[in-house]
Amino acid sequence: MIVNTALDHSGGGVIGCYACHKPISSRGFAYGCIQCGHFMHKACAQLPLTINLPSLYEHPLTLFNFGPTTFKSWFCDVCYSLNQFKGFCYNYGKPEDNINFNACIDCCVVEIARKEEADAMK
Repeated sequence: MIVNTALDHSGGGVIGCYACHKPISSRGFAYGCIQCGHFMHKACAQLPLTINLPSLYEHPLTLFNFGPTTFKSWFCDVCYSLNQFKGFCYNYGKPEDNINFNACIDCCVVEIARKEEADAMK
């Protein structure tokens, strides 16, 4: 379902994107489920499942969902922000070596744009 409303029908507040937690504009389009109350910017819903950004981390990062069962606070290892919400991040984890790298969506989107711009200049 695609909606173009930023009003929460239950209380009249602004709906936040499930992935990045930024407000969804009434001028833009978003994917959403009214029944479960999850909405996402079109761009967030179309994020790549895996990214390879050596400028951020030496290994490929996989899109990870801090959903209801895995909810915990976490730090972005790029900008060092504390994130205390459910939603998405990019992650590389290797538990056997005690490695866990998280990058928030904002940091990754900026780097993806930089990489695309650099690739276009080649």
